[in-house]
Amino acid sequence: MERTRLTNQLTLAAQREALELSHLRKEMDLARDLQLGMLPPQGCLFAEHPDIEIATLMEPATTVAGDFFDAFFVETNKLFICIGDVSGHGLGAALFMARTVGLLRILANTETSPDDVLRRLNDSLTEGNEASLFVTMFCGYLDVDSGLFTYSNGGHCPPLLLQNREIHPIPMPKGVVVGVYPGRTYRNLSLQLEPGDLLMVYTDGVTEAENIQGEPFGVKGCQRLLGEAGQAPLNTLVNELRHRLRGFTSSQHLEDDCTLLLLRRRLVSGVREAS
Repeated sequence: MERTRLTNQLTLAAQREALELSHLRKEMDLARDLQLGMLPPQGCLFAEHPDIEIATLMEPATTVAGDFFDAFFVETNKLFICIGDVSGHGLGAALFMARTVGLLRILANTETSPDDVLRRLNDSLTEGNEASLFVTMFCGYLDVDSGLFTYSNGGHCPPLLLQNREIHPIPMPKGVVVGVYPGRTYRNLSLQLEPGDLLMVYTDGVTEAENIQGEPFGVKGCQRLLGEAGQAPLNTLVNELRHRLRGFTSSQHLEDDCTLLLLRRRLVSGVREAS
């Protein structure tokens, strides 16, 4: 009798645990859907725009991510882009990411320069940040008519530029991570993007993905991809990077969130026809 009662108790406990786990999974799936709904759709953005081409990728290491990207017009010919990587993983990082994205969209539309966007974002995120979470971030404004790109940096890795068949990291202004130290200031730099130039902005989940020997994919892995890019559609490059990362790591599951934004100024029709 005692053995039967114990068996029943263990069975009920196992069932409760299974139900709680199922409920948690549903909650996490809902959190993932809400998080993805905050961001632009992955793939090609502004496909019909005559001057620019953008493609994106975001693959979280867990159900929800701490990475994010965004791209939207604040004026007819002024595009804001950003990419960020929140410290840590899981639900806490995802909530901090959601707060960051919400503030960013307000600031990008009210400020005129990326250094001011980061300065005000930093001051806002430091308030009530008892967990001392932070975000590394790169952001900038592109004049799509002239190709002038003005950008600022908060502790993020340097984007790569494919220009005149050469690939190199762009110069980066110094700037601390965002969300920990109040009262910090940031700096701007400018870059002239010519028709055909391609900018690759990414989080360190791309370059730090490791193979079974513990070797990172690295900046060189990204440079090899860009070196073969030519004027291939950016969505093709995104898919190729995803394929190479999975082949390199021999896994369908990444150890860190992996996020990428590719930005290219389109070739003018005369140049395109000549090529």
